[in-house]
Amino acid sequence: MGANYNLLISFTAGMGGLLFGYEIGVIGQVLALDAFVSRFGTDDPNNNAWVASMFQFGCVFGAAVFSVLADTLGRKRSILVSGITFAVGGALQAGANAIALLLVGRAVSGFAIGIASMVVPVYLAETAPAATRGTITTIYQLMITFGILIASIVNTIIIDNTGGSNGSKDYPWRIAMGAQIVPSVLLVILVAFIPYSPRWLAEKKRHDEGLETIAKLRGHTTSDQGVIDEYSLIRANAEADAAVGNASWGELFSGSNGRRVGIAMVNQALQQLTGINIILYFGPYLYKNLGFNAKTSNEIMPIVFNIVNFTKGLTLEEIGEVFGDKPVRNMEAAVLKPSSNFMVSASR
Repeated sequence: MGANYNLLISFTAGMGGLLFGYEIGVIGQVLALDAFVSRFGTDDPNNNAWVASMFQFGCVFGAAVFSVLADTLGRKRSILVSGITFAVGGALQAGANAIALLLVGRAVSGFAIGIASMVVPVYLAETAPAATRGTITTIYQLMITFGILIASIVNTIIIDNTGGSNGSKDYPWRIAMGAQIVPSVLLVILVAFIPYSPRWLAEKKRHDEGLETIAKLRGHTTSDQGVIDEYSLIRANAEADAAVGNASWGELFSGSNGRRVGIAMVNQALQQLTGINIILYFGPYLYKNLGFNAKTSNEIMPIVFNIVNFTKGLTLEEIGEVFGDKPVRNMEAAVLKPSSNFMVSASR
């Protein structure tokens, strides 16, 4: 049972990544629909930018809030809140008739994804066996790229069967926006079948539940010595952290911690500055400026790009397992990231 149960947990938690990817994949093609542009005035670059960026603002706020609340509510409940909130955001976007409500919906969806991006990797790390923890925690990133791909396929089917990108009806983009609710509802349902994090249970001194959870995750009984030893280590670490007390923000940015945090922040910032988000959010405009017609720009090229994006993620994960993370990062920096900059520059 352990293997199948871990698969269910990984898939359920990874759905948080799929929601992130689905939201990104949806908006890029919707922004280029004539009916959407007419409804919300997104031919104005300012309006266009606000529609894309409100989601990011929500993400920042959601991640910040649940960096604290996740310890109180637990990882499982936090993921549940993320799924419910994302469904609300999708409904607001699908039903919007004015740009103000659309922006609220974008921010609410972003808040939900901020929660997921904060909590899901932690939950996966705390439930995974030590031997496969690194591989399992990459599921979140892979599910993001998979969600982007699925959204572009669903969008293309909707657009192609409702009059194309130049149609004057609102219902194609409303259907596309509303389709986000489906994976969020699936996530909410699946969360009912996953356990609380053993680490969180140890922090809350719910040790019997913690031991039972580890036993279920590993496919053994609570009397198994391996299960007892693993939970004893989790409990000891939780108690040691509690004895030390809460760390200050100053500790996070000082000494060796500061160096590690700085490297991570710079790495993430440089990744965003490569231009990849411009392609994901405004790809159809870029493809059109490169000379492709409306159908190719908004229906075919997004799928092609997202297939490459998802396949790249799978390939680099395997390379990372063999050679380590650093060569993969160097490869991305030397080959993949400059290609994004070249594409953005060439479309001007």
